[in-house]
Amino acid sequence: MADVTEDQSKAAQPKAAQGAPPPEEPAARPTLHSVVIERLKRLNRPLQPINRICLVGKATGGGGAKAVASFFERNVRSLGDAIDTSSLLTGMLLQLPTGWLCLMEGALASLSVLLSALHKESKCEDASVGEMKVICIMDDVGDRTFSRWTHTTLDVSRNNYMELDKSGPAMLLSDVTIGALKVLKTLDSLSYDETSTALADWQNRFRTVMPSNERLQQILEIDEVPSLEDFVAIYETPSDATFISDRVWPPAKPLVY
Repeated sequence: MADVTEDQSKAAQPKAAQGAPPPEEPAARPTLHSVVIERLKRLNRPLQPINRICLVGKATGGGGAKAVASFFERNVRSLGDAIDTSSLLTGMLLQLPTGWLCLMEGALASLSVLLSALHKESKCEDASVGEMKVICIMDDVGDRTFSRWTHTTLDVSRNNYMELDKSGPAMLLSDVTIGALKVLKTLDSLSYDETSTALADWQNRFRTVMPSNERLQQILEIDEVPSLEDFVAIYETPSDATFISDRVWPPAKPLVY
């Protein structure tokens, strides 16, 4: 048998043994979780959806407006985590002679804690917050309208009571909420001192959109607007869905003539 040279021996070996790169492993299939996370990052959206709620209420007790401001300052700033900014609450407390308006944005968990605290406070004998109405609630609003928390006391007399038609107070509630959102959107780009100056100059900056004394008083007098107590009761009560099969089966007994 002829001798096999070293070159012939290498040629007879499999290609993998000659230092060829190993075959590529199949790419890992993306999971639904990774796809959702990547999409949220691409859209610059937080992991927790941002919710929005707008309340109108009236101060009670001896503390008046100062007690209401103290309650919100104490509770709003204590909620959320600086690491997870979506859990922080942002918005504005606007106090007028006829009542106050509070528009807040944040994670559902933080808003739920604040609403529970408000409901509990309203039941106390020396409560600083009295009757409260829920005029707007929105889920997954995307971007925040206002990126911090502020409160102010103004006297916004515009003599703009709204005549209600058969559709009820929907137009009134939406007009007040949209007006507050427009104010906050404008204030978001301002510094703290500039925000205070702009709010004090509301007659020139926000004459047509600033929620007024008349509108807040009108909302508090409308029975159709749900109170915070009614809202919390509905919100915390488990849903009791009735399926069609529960209504059609078993069939009704035939009438005996």
